[in-house]
Amino acid sequence: MVLRQPRGHSRGVEQRLVTATPGHPRERAIADRTQSCDLIHGSYEHEPAVEAYVCESLPIGEKPDGNLTAGKNPRTLIVPFAVSTDNRWFQICSSGRTLFPRQLLASLVPDDSVSVSDDAVAILQRWLVNRVIRTAFPDAFNDRTKKARQKLEKLLKKGGEPLLGLYINLTPWEEVPEHRGLSRRSD
Repeated sequence: MVLRQPRGHSRGVEQRLVTATPGHPRERAIADRTQSCDLIHGSYEHEPAVEAYVCESLPIGEKPDGNLTAGKNPRTLIVPFAVSTDNRWFQICSSGRTLFPRQLLASLVPDDSVSVSDDAVAILQRWLVNRVIRTAFPDAFNDRTKKARQKLEKLLKKGGEPLLGLYINLTPWEEVPEHRGLSRRSD
């Protein structure tokens, strides 16, 4: 089964889904995140591959974990797709990223019973972008600053709306021995 956006919608990321393992108890699909112009490029030599993510549907009736929706988690996203007249939740994991030859798309037939809403497309695009531009710190730093981060998050929930950003610069980037402690500087 191939899924795509409703006709007439033109977004940068085509939402085509292909069943990967028919008969699997949870429907599996592939969400293509390749740009539309790259999908239809005239040369397989210049655009040989499609970048995609394997998706699995949640069991019918199961509610999604809210911490995994709307791009809140950098490694897992749960997003709704319309299948016939029902909304179904699909889980996409960063570990499910795959590349496959673009020629395979030529043998697929679109399934018009499936569509992806503009909202779901925007969430998927934002999740993909945030995976690349998100801030990442060493695990040791995260572990050592956990209590301070929790206090800061609590303060920001109460009155952080006026803030445009919070910037942290680690110097040096190398690991600091735990006995040395961490220092702060406010410029």
